Amino acid sequence: MRHRNIPTCDVAAEMLGVSRRTLLRSLKAEGITYQRLVERVRFDAARRMLEDESTSLKEIAFELGYSGTNNFGRAFLRMSGMTPREFRNR
Repeated sequence: MRHRNIPTCDVAAEMLGVSRRTLLRSLKAEGITYQRLVERVRFDAARRMLEDESTSLKEIAFELGYSGTNNFGRAFLRMSGMTPREFRNR
């Protein structure tokens, strides 16, 4: 899966055959927003990608759709409490 091509909420709703509002209501009932769901998918993918030390942080950031390694690093830190480099080195 190309994570940099994660669909917008509208496109995801269309793919699921529901309205945007229905999708958002369903997510809210589960206690999550669409943005948080996207962040979680990207984070899980980042953790898997960081295990391959031959893939640079820049490549991972690009593949996940971040505009640069700084944005990727901040998002990863927010989700995990450690930087991507710290995660990779542990």
